[in-house]
This record gives sequence, C-alpha cells and structure tokens, in this order.
Amino acid sequence: TKGIHIIYQDQFAPYALLIPTRNDRRVFFVIPWLGYSLIGTTDTDFFGDPDKVDVEKEDIDYLFQEMKRIFPKKELRKDKIVSTFAGLRPLVFEKGAPSKVSRQHTVEEPASGVVYVVGGKYTTYRKIAEDTLKKITSKKLVNTEEEYPLYGGGIITEEEMRGDASKYNLTRETIQYLVDVYGTKYRDVLALANQNKELLKPLCSCSLAIEAQVIYALKTEMACSEEDILYRRLSLGYFPCSTGRCRDAIRRIMKENN
Repeated sequence: TKGIHIIYQDQFAPYALLIPTRNDRRVFFVIPWLGYSLIGTTDTDFFGDPDKVDVEKEDIDYLFQEMKRIFPKKELRKDKIVSTFAGLRPLVFEKGAPSKVSRQHTVEEPASGVVYVVGGKYTTYRKIAEDTLKKITSKKLVNTEEEYPLYGGGIITEEEMRGDASKYNLTRETIQYLVDVYGTKYRDVLALANQNKELLKPLCSCSLAIEAQVIYALKTEMACSEEDILYRRLSLGYFPCSTGRCRDAIRRIMKENN
C-alpha cells in the first residue's frame, strides 16, 4: 500500500497526535518535527511502478479533509506545505480493504530452504529479526532490549544541555536541535569538534545543523553520498533553502574527508 506524508509549515500541538479518520476508521499522525508538523500517512492500494510512487492531489485532499475536522478553526493552506514524500508499505496478502490488512510480518521457509520475511514495519525490526532467527537456529537468543538498548535512548537533563552549550560555545537552541536528532548520542557529534573547533560552525543559515554532523554521518552512520546526508541523515533536503549552501558545505566536507 502507498503512504504519503506532508511537512506543513505550522505546528498544531506541542505533542504528537494519533487521530482516527471519520469514514474508514484508519489512523494518521500529526507530529511536531524540526519546527514543522509531519502529517500522515495515507493507506491506499498501489499497483504501479514502485520507482514512480508519488504524492497525488487526492492524497493531500484526504489528509486536509481530516485535519479540518480535527482543527476546525485552523486555516489549512496548500501554499504552507513545505514538502511531501511518498513510500510503499509491503503487506502480507489478504483480501479486503488496505486499512484492514494486518501489519504483522510472517517468516516462511519453503522447500527450497530459503527463509523469507514478508510484511512487517520498520518499527518492529527487532521482533522481525528475533522471529527470523528462531526459524533458522535452536540456539538461545540474546535479549536485545537489555544488551542492545535503543540507539540514543536515555534521559538528558537540562543541566547537561546547558553545560554542553557552555562548553562548546553553542546556543541552547542548537543543543536542543542536536538532542532532537541524536538523543544521548548528540555528545558523540560534539566530541568530533574536540580536535577541530571549525566543526562547530553552522552548516548553513537554513537550519541549526553544524558541520560535525556531516562527519558523524560519514564515519558513524555509514552515509555514502551527498543525498544520503542531505535527505537520509540530516533531513535538510525536505526544507527550503534559499542559498543552497548546505549542499555546498556537505560536498566540501565530503571531499576534505574522502
């Protein structure tokens, strides 16, 4: 099935909302994200070329209609859409409406001996991995929740953030931005500047991103291309930039660290 998301200029609430739709009882989210709102997702059948999946006018109208029901006093305008993106969700085949099809994964081993994982979601990746390993081995599995805690998870105090802001001569707002992106791992990003203070410089005027994040994306997050960093690590490609300097800076830093 196809799902789309809208990045909208205004924030509707300081917290994430999970909202059931009126007619088909699907659910969608309205999430504060990097100063904007992330609205989505749709859930419709898709039979076309996966390389050509895109956001259609009907998708936007569907989400706007539901948003107007929840926020009747809020004027929703398409010119306030910052950007949109679409993707496909693999589901285990079942007859019926897409919204009613189970999101559960299944692990199959046919006569060929090849193990196949079908369906599932990114958010259940640990359970998918666990069920797959149970299919192929009888050995006792590690407890991933205890031995491999969520990357960047943990509590960060206000005192710690203010201390790091002072230590690295950054604004409290910049520290909060880094925490929002990396969680407790934000200190690993800042540590890259211990030997090179230049890495604390802003990447561009369009965001609070700093140059150290590009190095972190390359050396820790396995980014391989400019697009990896711009869209898949820093998410800057989804937001308007009048100068394009963020892309230029990423290109320069990649060249210097090749």
